[in-house]
Amino acid sequence: MSSRRRPLHRNPAAQSWTAVAPEPAEEMAVEKFHLQFPGGPTRLLPLEDLARELGVAAVYLKDETCRFGLPSFKMLGASWAAFRALVERLRLPTDTSLAVLSETLARKPVTLCAASKGNHGRAVARMGALLAVPVVIYVSSDTHRSTVASLESEGAKVVVGKGTYDDALESARRTAEENRWLLIQDFAFDEHRDMLEWIIDGYRTMMREIDGQLGPVSPTLVVSPAGVGSLAQAAVSHFKQAGRRTRVMTVEPDTAACIYKSLRRNELVSVATGASVMAGLDCGTPSSTAWPTLRSGVDASVTVSDYESHEAIEYLKTRGVFAGPCAGAPLAALCRLDAKDKAALSLDGNSTIVVLCTEGTREYDTPMDVSMDDAVGLTQALARVGSGNPSRGSAPGPGETEMARYIAAWLEHRDIETHWIEHAKGHPSIVARIPGSGADRSFMLGGRIDTVTTLGYGGDAFDGSIQDGELHGRGAMGVESSLAAALVALADAKMQNQAGHVIFATVDDEEGMSIGTEMILGPGWRPDAAITNDPTCESIVHAHTASIGSSQGLQMRSKAHLPPSRISIELHEPFDSLVGRAVGEAVGSKPEFVRQSFFDELCPACRQGQNGPPLATQGRGPVHKEEWEDAASSERVADGLGVRSKLVLCKATMKQRTQPAYVPMKNDAHERQLRFHLGQVLKL
Repeated sequence: MSSRRRPLHRNPAAQSWTAVAPEPAEEMAVEKFHLQFPGGPTRLLPLEDLARELGVAAVYLKDETCRFGLPSFKMLGASWAAFRALVERLRLPTDTSLAVLSETLARKPVTLCAASKGNHGRAVARMGALLAVPVVIYVSSDTHRSTVASLESEGAKVVVGKGTYDDALESARRTAEENRWLLIQDFAFDEHRDMLEWIIDGYRTMMREIDGQLGPVSPTLVVSPAGVGSLAQAAVSHFKQAGRRTRVMTVEPDTAACIYKSLRRNELVSVATGASVMAGLDCGTPSSTAWPTLRSGVDASVTVSDYESHEAIEYLKTRGVFAGPCAGAPLAALCRLDAKDKAALSLDGNSTIVVLCTEGTREYDTPMDVSMDDAVGLTQALARVGSGNPSRGSAPGPGETEMARYIAAWLEHRDIETHWIEHAKGHPSIVARIPGSGADRSFMLGGRIDTVTTLGYGGDAFDGSIQDGELHGRGAMGVESSLAAALVALADAKMQNQAGHVIFATVDDEEGMSIGTEMILGPGWRPDAAITNDPTCESIVHAHTASIGSSQGLQMRSKAHLPPSRISIELHEPFDSLVGRAVGEAVGSKPEFVRQSFFDELCPACRQGQNGPPLATQGRGPVHKEEWEDAASSERVADGLGVRSKLVLCKATMKQRTQPAYVPMKNDAHERQLRFHLGQVLKL
């Protein structure tokens, strides 16, 4: 566990706050309604070994991995809300049975719809199947294929959008309004508040079951997952009623801490979220309906990493509980509490804790650990991120996005202000900031996200193992180790109360004309000073990544000659067709032949430096072939073929990147070298 992780947030005032009790008649109506479904109350499972480890009297798991035949608690809220909305639309009494409601809908059908990340949508779809009415579920573009399949298995029509969950939510709202469908949504729109209240009323069935299963024992602490906050609102409004002293703690993903950050600022805020395996908790804005209750009644709030949730799921398997990532979060939150946190929550040997386990097992990609605070461990982790280039290699990878997600998760785990900048889909940059305590000056630690091909690696490019004191893996001696050093330095700065701002930036498209750098400079991330670091094996190396080069022009006359010209230039394979055409016209040969000859002649020059003595820190210093640039000029001429444009000047450009092993030539040696090789080609 990282010693620098986001701390527990406490709200001492919540202990004395009292919730308004719901109407008894409404509670009785909800209980009677839920008795029509098979399965009855879910179990309350004791975790004796965990209680001993934590030093408390008891830990219980409210197992919602199978509720009314579905792998989630969501059926409690969705079923009651759909029922209430339908009987209101059809003007039926609230004690109408499901059988009578189904018969009425056969004559007056109504379509149900919702936006969902999985469990809520499946609950709405199941309700539609029970009542034999159509159901349409809207999902975001990144919804897992298994989630779409589960929704379709309930008979729902699934509309996969091109955007985020928020986009899917807006599509569902708009389409429902246009077609007079019933939107069964666990999110508060201004005109949709009754629906959300009905959903929360349904969730409170779980809380009453806990009371009945515990008997005379009142829980000291209830741990609830929090997406937009509806389930947490149900827990707070039940366990904070008059005469009760139960504390409630919410848990969210590190990368979607909208409730945590709202509680800390004491106002409702929206946050940009990162991808999380805890899909149902990956929410950026708390429910406006739930917020007043959460602000007053939540005693503590924490966040956990995807990996911690995964570890909790693995533990639950040993206890015969097969849970999903959202269900692992509350248990992970409990396990992360240290002695200071427990004391703040008044947990001791007499305490009883209830953890809400909210969903059953589902498919997800095993997440990576973000807890390491040292540069070596972080370099290993970064080397293992599957961020292969999406367009190159035998197995194209997800590109910069996967690396950016890991870096953002590592930063958020440490409560570091993080910004995701994506000028084009699939090309994200990450900027993080440690605010200064006074001065307005800023310093930036820079890096880049690597997406090079993994072809050419003899072993596993994503190994990240240490062998004979050497760390192996793609980028271990380059991009990943540089990023790790910068990230660890940033986290150190957070602990030192710096006067000025410390900024971290890792950009995409470093090899694409530094587009990523331009994209972060555009919004205003302009520091007073910056370091772009590369590994030097802990030695100080005075070097730079500037270029030494020269250029030559090919002027088209009766006989080609090489007039002097001096500008910085580059060479890259494949050789550009303009130069091939220019030389071909000059010497009366086929452009393709001359182009290849020119490249073959210049290749040995481009490899200069490879054969020199290696340095202990960086090895041999090849002169890298970089981007190939050219420029052409033409003039209008008249001959027997009519008036046309004729190429009169073509300029070849070559850049040679300096390295410590490369000894720069003096004076005009580069220009003379390039002239010589061009001359060799022109003799063909």
